[in-house]
Amino acid sequence: MPSKSVSTRPRYHFTPAFGWLNDPCAPGYDPLTDKYFLFHQWNPYSCEWGNMSWGAAVSPDLIYWHRRSGHEATPALAPDQPYDREGVFTGCLLPPTITTTTTSSEVYDGSAGSKSKLVVFYSSVCQLPFTWSKPYPRNAAGIAIAVSYDGGHVWEKSACNPILTGEPEHLEVTGFRDPSVGRWKAVDEVLGVENGLYGIINGGITGQGPNTFLYRLHDADHTRWEYIGPLLDLPVGYHASKWSGSFGVNLECTNFMTLNDGGRVQDFLITGSEGVGERPWQRSADMPPDLPRKTPRCCLWMAGSVVKRSIGGNTTAKDYPLLQRDFCGVLDHGCWYAASSFHDPKTDTRIVWGWIPEEEIPIDSCHAKGWNGCFGIPREIFLSHTDNVVGAITSPLTEMTNFKLSPDSNRTHVARTLGIRPLRQLATLRKGTKQIIEDTILAPASTSEIPAASALSCSFEVEVTISVSAPIPSKVGVCIHQNEHRLLIFFDSKNEELVIDRSKSNGNHNINKSLDKGPFTLLRLRDPHTNRIEYEKLRLRIFRDGDVLEVFANDRFALATMVYMEDDQVEGQDRSVSLFAEGGDGDVGGAIFDRVETWSEMDEIILSDE
Repeated sequence: MPSKSVSTRPRYHFTPAFGWLNDPCAPGYDPLTDKYFLFHQWNPYSCEWGNMSWGAAVSPDLIYWHRRSGHEATPALAPDQPYDREGVFTGCLLPPTITTTTTSSEVYDGSAGSKSKLVVFYSSVCQLPFTWSKPYPRNAAGIAIAVSYDGGHVWEKSACNPILTGEPEHLEVTGFRDPSVGRWKAVDEVLGVENGLYGIINGGITGQGPNTFLYRLHDADHTRWEYIGPLLDLPVGYHASKWSGSFGVNLECTNFMTLNDGGRVQDFLITGSEGVGERPWQRSADMPPDLPRKTPRCCLWMAGSVVKRSIGGNTTAKDYPLLQRDFCGVLDHGCWYAASSFHDPKTDTRIVWGWIPEEEIPIDSCHAKGWNGCFGIPREIFLSHTDNVVGAITSPLTEMTNFKLSPDSNRTHVARTLGIRPLRQLATLRKGTKQIIEDTILAPASTSEIPAASALSCSFEVEVTISVSAPIPSKVGVCIHQNEHRLLIFFDSKNEELVIDRSKSNGNHNINKSLDKGPFTLLRLRDPHTNRIEYEKLRLRIFRDGDVLEVFANDRFALATMVYMEDDQVEGQDRSVSLFAEGGDGDVGGAIFDRVETWSEMDEIILSDE
């Protein structure tokens, strides 16, 4: 692959100044400074994985960022102690509302009364390699704590480290890492406590299945973690249906949260799963001969209820919390992974970050440009509901395991699921030219395509609303043209999938251009006043930023991937968007593109390197 121009670096996706980036770590908000924090796994010395450290960034608004590890290889946290000599792996921020705060410079000893300002927990790795597919070396990773007294500029590791040396002694695990800490009311109710502080650490139990391990933090000393038990009861490779993905063998980067929808509350986990196998269309893809296969993994969510379970005999039985799964789904259907979330008290929303790896190109190409990996745009996750549902295009509602159905008085259903959408504040990045078309009809009887926007920059956003009626086009969506190359983003109604076709996106044969896709359908809704049944509208949001592509559909589907541009595509101005509908079973029906909005030249989010 030829050397890439700097203009292909994403403008509104967070990238490292140099080196390797992977998992987002410890996102959060500090009310004392009115600043947002975001850390990341970072190798400042290479564009390949290794020397795992934490880079840091700070923002006034979650949109624009100052990188605090920009000019020099100076991580916020580095692997410089015996207990973390092999890496400072993923971790979390203790919500600042849980700690007392002052400007004191005393050493943090873990107590709730310590006058600390910001506290992070992280996986302290002292032995490598480890992997879910081989016997896990005991105590290869523990948990450590670090504190900042100056608003996150300087971080000090606690003299109490490691606060956990490794996994529970009686368990044989497939992994043990990635702490997440917070309050959890449903667990309080099972344990009979008030306002407890809990931590989860992720992995699996050998021969049993993927799991996450629940701890309670001591109220007066946050370095004291009491093991409660495994939170889940999942068999190896649990896979409810195609709508929910596989939970594999080992979990990573699990977060817990309780979401509210008009008074209805629901407990959720979001997690990464390892040991899932390649997706069928990736397994059969014609890969470049010198390019490794993509890492098989999934980013998933699970909704459930925390219930009591008893462990032990009649005289020694104790009640432990178990998250009893109810419905589950896929958080992102592409390569986006290692989700890390927090509750933003300023907007009362749950915000999640994820990592977009670069596995479609040879590593030499990353060395040539000087950096590897980025974060997806910040996303809101929420408990979503759709009223008056009577069905879908093909799949029976009862087989769609990513929905929880509740009957209503109109002989229809309320369908609930985990909602996911771009952060609303991202609209402030729309600084360039705006193009709009409205009420454009495409008949499905034969292939139709019309232009929608032209003269686009390398970084743009497209928002599309489409009405469909029977017979629904077999394919309907948008095409992004880059000189003679084409990138297709469309809804496949026959297979109920949203598809990214990268096969003709460039002419380089050393790049993986296999399909990316995931299950998605349109729901059929009954109007409670007229009894007329119609399909919900198809609402797409497309973010193209250099080589990065993110697609969202109907606030419940997300897919991030990489679509690489060659130098001639970067430099040329022949970049446009068209609309298309294809196929159908008759001459009636079709697709109406109600509104298509395109914003070119999105703003740059990195304000400075400190």
